[in-house]
Amino acid sequence: PTANGFGWNNTAVDVTFDCADAESGIAGCSGATTLSNEGAGQSATGSALDNAGNSAQATVEDVNIDMTPPSLSGAATTAPNAAGWYNGDVTVHWTGADGLSGIDPATQPTDATIAGEGSNLGAGPASIADKAGNTTSASVTGIRIDRTQPTVTGKPTTAPNAAGWYNGDVIVDFACTDTLSGVAFCPTSKVVASNGTNQSVSSGPAEDLAGNAAPGVTVGGLKIDAVAPQSTANNQCTKANGWCTGSSANVV
Repeated sequence: PTANGFGWNNTAVDVTFDCADAESGIAGCSGATTLSNEGAGQSATGSALDNAGNSAQATVEDVNIDMTPPSLSGAATTAPNAAGWYNGDVTVHWTGADGLSGIDPATQPTDATIAGEGSNLGAGPASIADKAGNTTSASVTGIRIDRTQPTVTGKPTTAPNAAGWYNGDVIVDFACTDTLSGVAFCPTSKVVASNGTNQSVSSGPAEDLAGNAAPGVTVGGLKIDAVAPQSTANNQCTKANGWCTGSSANVV
């Protein structure tokens, strides 16, 4: 076949020669061949011989053959964090290469954007062609995106009494969950030690492995009374010299 607009073929090329002689006629016409190897600037030469013994040659030059598809790879334009996670959109850039005819620039794939959430997201397939018309495609997988912040909860490690009161220190524990990338940091427990009603304690923030941070939570309604009640006795009676007189004394 004839070459494409870039001057390349992606199949074997048959080269033939037409021989003519207006006087004695053609005795031999040779040189037809099939060029099946890859390469640029190939040629083939044909010969003609007429019946008078005259000879002539002609050469077909610049036959370019590339039958190997180009390579294509995609890579994120930014690196994930140390844990291998992203917490936003990821842009994938495609890179093609061809060692013979070169890449057809009109087929360069545009960058892809990976949205959503997941532990094995991807982009593609994208395709590219070389100047000989060979095509290839590629995809990118294994992209991990977590956009959702973790959840923080807190509660006392012990329950108050039936009246809703504690009579000593109260330890408040905090728990964190993250369903995708997992928890990287969860605030530690806190102790409430002062007496009072409707006391509260707040945690620090939590963070997942993708770098999403959640604000702390506040645990309130804590009532602590660690002071024992006090009582006094007062004898109410008529006294004489510190003694009650009469038959009875009223103790309040």
